[in-house]
Amino acid sequence: MKNLCFIINSSGSLSVAFPLINSIYRQKNVNAILLFSKQLLNNKLLKKIKIKKIYIKENISLSQCKKTLNKYSPNMVFCGNNGNNNFEINFLRSCIYNNIKTFTVMDSWSYPLRRFQYKINNNNFYLFPNFIGVPN
Repeated sequence: MKNLCFIINSSGSLSVAFPLINSIYRQKNVNAILLFSKQLLNNKLLKKIKIKKIYIKENISLSQCKKTLNKYSPNMVFCGNNGNNNFEINFLRSCIYNNIKTFTVMDSWSYPLRRFQYKINNNNFYLFPNFIGVPN
């Protein structure tokens, strides 16, 4: 069985991932889980998702992300691309350090670099998933 983990911190990322999550829910050979932050607590789409959902605090550390990923042992991780937030970036960094394949789907090509940017001590860094999809 394949383990797929969705890491989502924004309504936009959830709306892009929602059709994918629903199609994966119907697959018998895929075990899927959604890890989300407080940004989504009142989102209407969140209530429609049938896979297992786990709320995680937005300011999760890199080491906590590693522990969380080790707990669920995903084969592949979908990371939202909301840009410059520690939630998605720390999970993406943890996946890269642990050689877990990652992918994302952007809603458009608007500001592509900003979506994968994070800062440490006023220095900008860019971190990209293994696969990036764009519908248009």
